[in-house]
Amino acid sequence: MGIRCRIFGIFKTLFALLVCYTLVINVYFHSSDRSVVDPFEMQKYLNQLSKKRIADKIRNHKPLERNPESFTCNDTHEPEEFIQVEDGLYVYSAFYDTRKKGETYVRIMALTKQTQQFALFCSLRPKVRPIQMTYYNFNENHRGSFGGGIFSSRVPENEPKPCRVYVFVDDELKISLPLHYTDDVAQKDFYGICTPLFNDKIELSRFVEFMELSQILGASYFVIYKDDTIGEDVNTGLNYYQDLGLVSVLPWKLPRFQGSLWQHAEILFMNDCMYRSIGKVKFVSFNRASDFIVPTYNHTMVDFLRSSHTWVYCGYCIGAVYFENRRSSYGSGIKLMTQRSKKRSRQASRYQGHCIVQPDKIFEVGFHHVSKPNEERYVVKAMTPLEALVYKFTKCVQGETLDILCIAMMEDRTMGRYEVELRTAYEDNIVQINSR
Repeated sequence: MGIRCRIFGIFKTLFALLVCYTLVINVYFHSSDRSVVDPFEMQKYLNQLSKKRIADKIRNHKPLERNPESFTCNDTHEPEEFIQVEDGLYVYSAFYDTRKKGETYVRIMALTKQTQQFALFCSLRPKVRPIQMTYYNFNENHRGSFGGGIFSSRVPENEPKPCRVYVFVDDELKISLPLHYTDDVAQKDFYGICTPLFNDKIELSRFVEFMELSQILGASYFVIYKDDTIGEDVNTGLNYYQDLGLVSVLPWKLPRFQGSLWQHAEILFMNDCMYRSIGKVKFVSFNRASDFIVPTYNHTMVDFLRSSHTWVYCGYCIGAVYFENRRSSYGSGIKLMTQRSKKRSRQASRYQGHCIVQPDKIFEVGFHHVSKPNEERYVVKAMTPLEALVYKFTKCVQGETLDILCIAMMEDRTMGRYEVELRTAYEDNIVQINSR
């Protein structure tokens, strides 16, 4: 009797295991007619199950909440202009600076009365308590009664990416400015130029020559600031190059005030353009339409920079030489300014030179030097005449700098290497502009 009970118990256990096995097979294969688990079929089933779960997640996904204004950020096309915040304080533009890891700042370009101190506050949302901004005065305002500088405020952590900055004086909301981002555009260009066309009655022929020769030298990105002094024909030329996608044009209409201002706030233009170039171009220079940065041995500045640049350099500063700006015996009938002038000052002036900088590594740029890198580890390289020179096709005035002697001249035919290419480009484009 005991043996029979034991056998019956074993049978019940085996039967229960068989039932469980069958249920497992049904779960995996949704069919009771399979008695053997095929490992390949099992893997196929698991793959299908994984795909189904992913599809369900995509179908049921809800996007994260975003700042409502961020949907219209890219639709903002407000013209840049100087806006008065209060007496003696004007602002021009605002930037969302994300260059330092773990630190984001709002930067506002401003023109201020130098004898006053301003308590400016900002917020990234109109109903949030504003934070006081700090002011940094540019180094090269040259004792003018008005000068340029930057208001800065650190952005709180986990703050949603905004579209605008709201500017307060005390508790009163004065204005709001659209924010330009330093990280929102993939780097498309290698070398660009920022150029002032204000207080400069340039001729169309010289402007076209500047645009075409600068492109031959490697520039593919131009930001031009203009005022009302330029002629209608030059405006037509600007529109032409805008339509080609080469140029961005910004108005530079200074506010009216009682007081002096060095070089039409050119130092403010330079720094505004530098911040505007972050994320859009790797290198940028600042020069007038009569100036050209020319490599001594390389054909283009792009060739030079690609072959000599290392990460530690945030900029390259280049000395300037002056060419005779008149029709000479070398080419009295030549229209192209850069091809008819063959004599230049023997000495190179570092006080009249220009710098090519990496905008993502600079906090403040100066007229002829880098005033302040964005991080202390970066350095500036002073280039020799054996590497490159700034060719200035303007009159050399003795006494402007102490390191140049205008009467000591030498022959220089470097620009002749670009003559054929420049002449073709100039003639093709001047015809297109004049036909408008």
